[in-house]
Amino acid sequence: MSGFITMDNTDFNSSSINAMRIIDASLNRVGEGLRVLEDIARLGLSNPRLTRQLKNMRHRLEEVPWADKKNLLASRDATGDVGAFLETDTGSSGPDLGNFIVANARRAEQGLRVIEELAKMETVSIDSEIYKQARFNLYTLESEMVSMLTRRGKQNRIKGLCVVLDAKFLGNYSYVDMARAVIKAGTRVVIIGKVKGTDREVFKITSDLRELCSQTDSLLIINGRLDLALACNADGLHLHQHDLPAGIARKYLPVDTLVGVCASSASQATQAESEGADFITSGQIFASEIKFCDKIIGIEALKQIRKASSLPVVAIGGINHANIGLVVSAGADAVAVNAPAAFDTSFTGAFRRLSDTVDQ
Repeated sequence: MSGFITMDNTDFNSSSINAMRIIDASLNRVGEGLRVLEDIARLGLSNPRLTRQLKNMRHRLEEVPWADKKNLLASRDATGDVGAFLETDTGSSGPDLGNFIVANARRAEQGLRVIEELAKMETVSIDSEIYKQARFNLYTLESEMVSMLTRRGKQNRIKGLCVVLDAKFLGNYSYVDMARAVIKAGTRVVIIGKVKGTDREVFKITSDLRELCSQTDSLLIINGRLDLALACNADGLHLHQHDLPAGIARKYLPVDTLVGVCASSASQATQAESEGADFITSGQIFASEIKFCDKIIGIEALKQIRKASSLPVVAIGGINHANIGLVVSAGADAVAVNAPAAFDTSFTGAFRRLSDTVDQ
């Protein structure tokens, strides 16, 4: 429904003309900003829901009665616009997609606010509530789009070497000390496996790891526990087949949080992707002490998972220098290994070589 209430032309005075000229410019600004956001949602984020919401908003706000359209066009004076070619330094940090989202959302939001304010004039008959509601809806959509873009950036970092921190492999090292060591060795993805202790103690450990990963520009993935992922604001949550479905977990997680799912077959990988997963961890490729996913599946199953999913695939289970070539050839984007109980220069050198092998 249009926000305009058609005026009688006999009441259309100079004050109305000036107001309509401002409204016309603001409507154009709103439409242009929404169209950019719609295209980003459609082609940049490939998100049908956001695309539909933005398109519907744009069409709804463009529904102006013909009589008002004529008044808007009659008030337009592009050549007489003293601000048409003014340029200012916006202070933008660069032409990336995130900046385009914020800039065009603000452009549309400001235009909507102008129309709201002009609705207070007695000579202008506009239902300002429609434009106010659209502005607040756009605030939410802007935040969601930026968060979604952030999640896409995190997803692109699921590559190279991932390290699983599990209590039985820490030896005399704390979780934080071991995480600091493997990050120094080259990993930028830390996955928290089994953690011993009460919930309060586990929360303290994961919070400390969250702080470390934030400081070192590393991703922190929590294995299996939605509550911990939420509590410590983790970058991601990893789910097994017996855990909550990815789609259910996604409803509770912030938009920018990754969801990974362990898949032992192509069908499980396809299902995970359809439910909103951001990356896939394979079942056990080879036998090993680490039981991050339960079933040993072998290289051929990894190849089928790779073919079935467009998501990053993290291979896990018994991966070493003797077989990593097979894993990479099968299509793994990353490999996950457990952190060793002790480390020295040979350990860090081995990790660097492993990471370099996968990144190539």
